[in-house]
Amino acid sequence: MSKKMEKIKKFQILAIMLTVCLATSLAFNVYQFLNRECEPSETSGAKTFVYEWSPGELVVLGQQKITNETLRLELTFKWEEEALSINATINDNDYDTLDYMSLVFDRNGNEVIDVGLEDGPYIFFAGNLTCTAYIILDKTGKVYGITYLPPKESTYHNCTFTEGEGYTFNIRIPKSELSEVKANMVHFYFTDKNVPSLEELESYWVSVMFEGWQ
Repeated sequence: MSKKMEKIKKFQILAIMLTVCLATSLAFNVYQFLNRECEPSETSGAKTFVYEWSPGELVVLGQQKITNETLRLELTFKWEEEALSINATINDNDYDTLDYMSLVFDRNGNEVIDVGLEDGPYIFFAGNLTCTAYIILDKTGKVYGITYLPPKESTYHNCTFTEGEGYTFNIRIPKSELSEVKANMVHFYFTDKNVPSLEELESYWVSVMFEGWQ
């Protein structure tokens, strides 16, 4: 089996796990939205947002199992001549090609992350792949489902991993793709693929929605 086919197979397995687990979480109303207050810092036209999650048992309480230390996310947005440049660092303690982050912009300005492809989710895998994602997630944090189409090489980002520091995602989204975004709000989501069991899947992600990125 070729490496490309192996990657696709891994993605398919992960998609099934996510769909099953998220459907279960709907029934128990497990997924609560982590909407945290954060005043962005601004330097030379760039805006930086920082969020942290303590290690623990329940992501619904602002905790996580991704690392045994405080998980720290730093996101910097900067408009360039023809693109929005985004630098994201997150101190995951191990590497996997299927670890990923996503950004979803509220394109129609209704303060909700809409069903399917309406808000045009971006998915950035650690292995420098991307794919089309169908997401159903509302402002309260209820996640109803997420499924993937086969992955492809990303033209949007490059991801590197440094031992002891974690991931750095360097992302460039063409201005033309964001010209009709009507709200200054974005949803961030990060998933660590190293899940011991299907039942524990909800502990291996963090999520936050914030305003002011523009």
